Amino acid sequence: MGCGGIISTSNKTSEITKKADLIILSNPREENEKINFDKDLEKEGCLESNRKGKPALLTSKKKTKHWLFEVEEVQTTEAAAFKPWHGLYKPPEGIVQRNKKELDIDLEIEHIYGFNCVGSRNNVFFCKNPEFIVFPAGTLGIVLDINNNKQKIFREHEDEITALTYNPINDIVATADKRHSIFIWNTSKLQTINMHKISEKGTLSLSFTLSGDILILLSASFKISIYKWATFDCISSLTITNHKIYSVQCSKFENIASIIGEKYAGFLLPNYTIEKGIFGAKGKICNMVCSTWIDKKCYTGGTNGQIYIWIPPTLEAAYQIFELGVTIHAIKIHKDDIICSGADRNIMILGAKMEFKRKISLEAYAKSIDFIDENILVGLATGIIGIINEEFKELVWGFNCNVSDICICSDTILFVSGFCEVNIIDYTKFIRIGKINERVIKVLANRFDTDMQVTSLEYAPNKEHLAIGTSKGVIEIYHYLNNYRGIIGIPIDSKSINKLKYSNDESYLCCACENNIIILETNEYSIVEQCSLYGIIRSLDWDTENTSIQASTNLNELCYYAIDGPEFFGSSKIYATWTSKIGWPLAVYQENQNEFSHIVSVSSSKNLDYLAFGDDWGFIHLSLFPASKKTKKIKAHESQVDLTLWTQDNEKMFSLGNKCMIQWKIVKNNKNFN
Repeated sequence: MGCGGIISTSNKTSEITKKADLIILSNPREENEKINFDKDLEKEGCLESNRKGKPALLTSKKKTKHWLFEVEEVQTTEAAAFKPWHGLYKPPEGIVQRNKKELDIDLEIEHIYGFNCVGSRNNVFFCKNPEFIVFPAGTLGIVLDINNNKQKIFREHEDEITALTYNPINDIVATADKRHSIFIWNTSKLQTINMHKISEKGTLSLSFTLSGDILILLSASFKISIYKWATFDCISSLTITNHKIYSVQCSKFENIASIIGEKYAGFLLPNYTIEKGIFGAKGKICNMVCSTWIDKKCYTGGTNGQIYIWIPPTLEAAYQIFELGVTIHAIKIHKDDIICSGADRNIMILGAKMEFKRKISLEAYAKSIDFIDENILVGLATGIIGIINEEFKELVWGFNCNVSDICICSDTILFVSGFCEVNIIDYTKFIRIGKINERVIKVLANRFDTDMQVTSLEYAPNKEHLAIGTSKGVIEIYHYLNNYRGIIGIPIDSKSINKLKYSNDESYLCCACENNIIILETNEYSIVEQCSLYGIIRSLDWDTENTSIQASTNLNELCYYAIDGPEFFGSSKIYATWTSKIGWPLAVYQENQNEFSHIVSVSSSKNLDYLAFGDDWGFIHLSLFPASKKTKKIKAHESQVDLTLWTQDNEKMFSLGNKCMIQWKIVKNNKNFN
């Protein structure tokens, strides 16, 4: 296997460096929840291990000359060697230059996958028409038709929405973001009724009063502001000192509101003064996380698993509902039923006298609860929204962790990585239809590390093989058509698998570890070659003839790996995909911008007609392929766009950022984008 050249965009002409050492491999979380596996599971994972309890590294085949890779015998032990390359920005022969034409496509949001469950609570509501619900996702306010799974999207915010509340009297929503903006808008036409900029940065909680014409806001500095939202005249402003405040919740029965926080409970009275709660001997002081009202009584949930009942400002009683230390994250009262969610992932339904009526177990605890008739609406800490009647039904699939990778399976199926799972999405119906869970992944990998993660995904449609890369250097191969079946777990490195890429004919799988490129043949998934280099690999692309690989690194180097020997000039090849943020397709745009550090993710359409790349500021840039000086910018996410991906038919695109995934529809237009 030969190595071609490297480019650093700071120097367009690279210096000659020493020859490559090509090595044959031989014998070689945000919430951080601890997951304990029992002994039977550990034994199950070790059945096919060479050494009990420990994974064995796959031994490569004897070094031979393979038709695909001509191996060079070298004496050095250092792994990096790069050939000089002077024509890096010169397009290869045969490429059609399109960037002088007019861009004829645009993006329309088709669906949002996500729900703002991190750092926010009590933000999912039934609308006045119970066939609709409203919730935030990234910078967007979503109104979902739960019968048809169709979304209407409010797009006025530029930053992540941190608080949302709903007023059923006027059928309006108030949303506030993590900077300064508050919007009042209706759910029917998504029209902005009013907008206000506040001086305080960040909003923790919003709540409408009984009359519906007053909005109470809690800022990140624990300042409580009371507004007439029609004009945003500030009626009063109060600051609580010496306590961290989590939430303000207005009563639906009288003009009073609860104020809860760290070892604190208080009440905002009708004259806009605050009266601190009196615990007395009825209950221990603890952190209060959630609150709700019924008649003149306030119910608060504590971190000690107790529900506190107040007749403001005095504590009347405290009841142990969950085990000691199980936080109550959400609470609502519906008719005579008290509905509360604990950190043990159970929902308890209690009677008016606090008697037990029903327990519902979920995959995660609820941070938001609402109800209509016999239906309970819950927003879970994992980013999923569901409705409970007799059983739990998932309405919205989302996630609370950073998604490392997504890949297209077919014209209907998409794979999305989770922390240590792979979600299977039907993107024509906008629903999750299954997942490869943590237990399955850890058993096939024969690794039971609590911090093991899925880091990369790749699918071979002809072989129907799904390749999963993990943070522990293990690649897993599954057969997937309508269901999945584990084939093999392959330990190939001690470090994380950053990228995976099948060759176009699916004969080979290229794996990028931290500073290694490893080639597997896909009949038996045995290792053919390994080539080491400096830097962490950020992108992989095969050429159209399956004869070379192009890789870019975090050092802004573009490396070529030849298939037919060392005399290889990478820029003369046409690559089937383009995912590197450096190289000739983006050269004109980068020269116009004088830098490229803000570019985060790049993808080309499958027919190489168009290019899309995401930046640090939440924009997707659209251009013809190769990119021109100016691009069409579409606001997509609050900040960094981590990934963009086109479907095989070039009719849809996905983007990832800020724990939110957007599905875009490609639409044709004839508008000038310059």
